[in-house]
Amino acid sequence: MRLQGTLKAVDFMTMPEEKFRQVLRETENDPLFRKLAYPDNPQNRVIGFRRFPNSSVRAECCDLENLPLTERPEFNVEAIVENSQEITEVIRRMGLEDFKKYFLYCEEAIDLHETAKKCGVSLDCARRVTAWVNDFFIRNHFTSCSTLSMEHSVPYLKVAAFEKSDGEWRVNYFSPVMARGRYVIRYARLEELMKSGGISTTEKDHIKILLSKLEQINARKAGIDCILQWFTETQTNFLESGRNEDLLPATQRQLAKEIGKNPSTVCRTLAWKTVVLPWGEERLLKDLFLHHKDVYKKMLIPLWEENRSYSDVLLQKLIKQHYGVSISRRTVTAYRLEMQVGSSRKRGKE
Repeated sequence: MRLQGTLKAVDFMTMPEEKFRQVLRETENDPLFRKLAYPDNPQNRVIGFRRFPNSSVRAECCDLENLPLTERPEFNVEAIVENSQEITEVIRRMGLEDFKKYFLYCEEAIDLHETAKKCGVSLDCARRVTAWVNDFFIRNHFTSCSTLSMEHSVPYLKVAAFEKSDGEWRVNYFSPVMARGRYVIRYARLEELMKSGGISTTEKDHIKILLSKLEQINARKAGIDCILQWFTETQTNFLESGRNEDLLPATQRQLAKEIGKNPSTVCRTLAWKTVVLPWGEERLLKDLFLHHKDVYKKMLIPLWEENRSYSDVLLQKLIKQHYGVSISRRTVTAYRLEMQVGSSRKRGKE
């Protein structure tokens, strides 16, 4: 049973983006989800949201004049546009900051009546904005146009931009769904509701399935965020300078070890995704992580340049000392020959 659960989790982590978008929409439109996430009484709220640290939504994603839209067979674009125009007028009246605080991020446990009052709109308007956010942003979860998709005719997903704010590097998502963060499930409150009869027998049968989906969605979203946050913490020199030589050598396997993930899961998480670097360049996320051969070569080159007489044994020790990486002497020799660098004796005579 444990193996079966693991396989299901892996399947969810590697699910195609289009399928994941469909699961998100079905989950958040589930009547039980809506009952637990948006109850009339905020004290009965079981499902909340919590943003990932040092992350936000990209400013352009909340540009009311140019909201993203894509043609998809399952919905009427003209109807969405017409409805969006009505909703954006409501959002303008309440102010963009209140919109993000109370409707996009939904971090405060207050009822819709109180939300409407704080935002200065009617209860009906607040209900319509809530429904629109959940429907529209999930439908358009993967609409951020990748320039690399246009160049290579491959459906890459542009997930985030690395941007500096108040002296800190942040991950700013193109998807409001990612920017909203993870679901927070208040199990103690759920237990109280079940004991008090707030959850029907039919709902009790369904609740395990719903909570399992939420945990799997959390794992997938957190996996992406963990990789991006790791990059902002370890590659600050590269993000500051924009020079490829400042990109610290790191493999996908090394990343997997440091963040506690399976290497194959990391590989699949990186696939087909792009990020925007601080200078505006869009790059494949996987290209920011080198193959182990390239990593070793990048470690060796500055050591060779530092002292041409270093022996392979000494180079082996220096790599361990400077980078904390264990590499055999034979491997050093092999890469040296591959790069057509002579032995220490030959280099010393040059």
